[in-house]
Amino acid sequence: MGRPRRRPGVSRRDLLRGAAGALAITPWLTACGGGSGSGASGDEARATARAPGSGAMFSHGVASGDPLADRVILWTHVTPPDSGPMPVDWQIATDASFDDIIAQGSTLAEPARDHTVKVDPTGLTPDTVSFYRFIAAGNRSATGRTRTLPAGPTERVRLAAVSCASLPHGFFNAYRRIAERDDLNAVVHLGDYIYEYGNDPGQYGADVQAGGRTFEPAHETLSLDDYRTRHACYKLDPDLQALHASHPMIAIWDDHETANNAFVDGAENHDPATEGDWPLRRDAGLRAYYEWMPIRVTDPTDRRVAYRQFRFGDLVELSMLETRLLARSEPAGQADAGDINDPARQLLGNTQFDWLRAGLQDSRTRWRLLGQQVMMGQLRLAGLPELMQLPVPELDRLLGQVPLVGTGGVLLNPDQWDGYRAARQRLFDLFANTGNVVVLTGDIHTSWAMDLQPDPFPITGSLFGGPPVGVEFVVPSVTSPGLPQLQPARQLIRVNNPHIRYVDLAEHGYVIVDVDAQRVEAQWWYVDDILGPSNGERLGATMRTESGANRLTAG
Repeated sequence: MGRPRRRPGVSRRDLLRGAAGALAITPWLTACGGGSGSGASGDEARATARAPGSGAMFSHGVASGDPLADRVILWTHVTPPDSGPMPVDWQIATDASFDDIIAQGSTLAEPARDHTVKVDPTGLTPDTVSFYRFIAAGNRSATGRTRTLPAGPTERVRLAAVSCASLPHGFFNAYRRIAERDDLNAVVHLGDYIYEYGNDPGQYGADVQAGGRTFEPAHETLSLDDYRTRHACYKLDPDLQALHASHPMIAIWDDHETANNAFVDGAENHDPATEGDWPLRRDAGLRAYYEWMPIRVTDPTDRRVAYRQFRFGDLVELSMLETRLLARSEPAGQADAGDINDPARQLLGNTQFDWLRAGLQDSRTRWRLLGQQVMMGQLRLAGLPELMQLPVPELDRLLGQVPLVGTGGVLLNPDQWDGYRAARQRLFDLFANTGNVVVLTGDIHTSWAMDLQPDPFPITGSLFGGPPVGVEFVVPSVTSPGLPQLQPARQLIRVNNPHIRYVDLAEHGYVIVDVDAQRVEAQWWYVDDILGPSNGERLGATMRTESGANRLTAG
């Protein structure tokens, strides 16, 4: 693939230096709440104090996303002088000085879309770096850098995968490290881009509020205005702005973009008696997400339909899946083995599964990547054969309060695919007939690499499980807390789960996914701190799968 093409003397690091200089004079960008913990109204939070300079109307930065070979979404938000619509011009150029403009146009930042702007210019050249900006009433936005997808024969693709950025838990140093890279085609965000909680004691992150980082609004998000304000709050973060200005993003939500442990009919963190109708809250969260994220609308009649595919030449097809709001059955409760094994339980739903099956079967690329939310591989406190029925009441008595006991051992988290066994088996059957499947997963705030095997446990696994049908890379969180207190138990987890090749329960960072015709390699990069701004990172582990192997080896 090589380095992105650009004119001499212009690099993304140069752009970041310029952006850093601009941010240095705007200290209010470092935290939504300014460390005070006092909430502002939605209008106040989105307006923000205007800094001197030409970019005053564009204080929430710029972004690009959903790249294709000939187009890419360009995004910004305008802070207008009044509540009316605002004319906005946009430009794309081959150079950061905009001497060679290749596309331009005009649009409106309208109050109905919270004065956000999205344009989808076509006719761009495949696998090409370009620069973009917006202009409104004499104000000029920051310059963004984006890249189209390759077409035809493709030697190499590199992606950064991220998830789970709780603002009060720490600084987004991982985003800054990704922004500084010159070697990426795109960033894949696997969800929990925002969190819905408030700043009150007992709320998630309220006991940390690193560097005075607090949410706006100060209360939990329920209404459309709340979700819009929360997105605006996040978009003021300078490290997140640098990430968006440096690379196109391919994103899908998880649960916290609406409410924790969401499913088709509700969420664990939603009480209809005090918080109103779930579909209203869900739709408010999704409307704000589409407004504030550089994502292309898949189905104008149903915002939950966000599954879509991206083709990187003849090398990679990336399918982004929706496992939360469209069809997910309610997660099973404690000691509820019957629900876990119910073939009617869904994560994808029939329509999305049929779409995925058609895409995988028709794929003409060497590799099939899936971006999705919750861990697909098995995770057992006691790794027992999938086919062994356990005496649930007796194990409850012996083990006490465990999250879930049932077929296949003691499950740690029925919210992931472990709680939807029949749906996972249908997917594994599909993978077995596909080959070269790599799953990218977020949600769990920790790092994992594993073989995907129908039954990886002893006895029945060797008799009935068959070989692995793919591999899974689980990315660490940007800031959301993992399980550092269990870090010493990593080897025990691997002993009980022989298909798991790597696990880290404490570190924060991101994963680089490096693809060529021979292998897919994942590199776990960890930042040295999240409680303050930092420049340090280290390579924690490297795992790879060779073409045709469907299993992992250490890199």
